[in-house]
Amino acid sequence: MKKIEDKFKNIFHNAAESMIIISTAGDILEANNIAVKRYGYSREEFLKIKVKELDAPDIPTNLKKNVKITIKKGYSI
Repeated sequence: MKKIEDKFKNIFHNAAESMIIISTAGDILEANNIAVKRYGYSREEFLKIKVKELDAPDIPTNLKKNVKITIKKGYSI
């Protein structure tokens, strides 16, 4: 299991696109290196803010809908 977790973390943190894991309350639980760099925060700062605080014009306006779908299905694309 540790090997699979390490593989996931490596893929997540080295992805070419921003990836952010958020809670149902909108807290940022984890972010990959690209996301942290893109938004200009330190990792510590980034993990203390809510996703709605990000200035991100490319985040869909239907974010709440996508979060609800993720909770219901377990994923959202």
